Order: sequence, then C-alpha cells, then structure tokens
Amino acid sequence: MITMENARDRGLIHVSEEPWPKPSLQVCNFYHSFDLPDGTTIGGAWDLRGKFQEYIGGVDVRGKSVFDMGTGCRRERGWNSAWRDLR
Repeated sequence: MITMENARDRGLIHVSEEPWPKPSLQVCNFYHSFDLPDGTTIGGAWDLRGKFQEYIGGVDVRGKSVFDMGTGCRRERGWNSAWRDLR
C-alpha cells in the first residue's frame, strides 16, 4: 500500500527542500484590487472595494448561506466569498 509516508521513499513524489523564490509584485498579475495590512495597495483588473453590495445587486446576504460559483481559485476561496464572510 502506498502512503504519504512511503511515497517519497518510493520516488513517487518529490518534496523540494528549497522553497521557490518569491516573485516581485511587478511581475504578478492580480484579478482583484486589494489593500494589504501594511497599507500597500495591489491593483487588479477589478476593483470591488466599497462596491460589493452594488456588485451583488443590492441583495442582503447577512445571515444567509451563499453559494459562490466560479470563484476563480483552485485551492483558496475566492475574493467575493472572503469579502462576503467579513460582512
């Protein structure tokens, strides 16, 4: 049986000992604009800051479950999901 514990020993997966180099912000493309905690603003193709209610058509989603289809993220939740959860 293959397990996570023996997969590396069998040569089935490779775990890098060195992390990938962090790219500079100048070479990254972002879909949404957002502000980092240190005050840095990241520009993106869509700037929904302060416009979320308008974006969702003014529907009040407080206290409701919402299915955010097509968040555009593979592993993490999408920007709209995260922003909605903060409401």
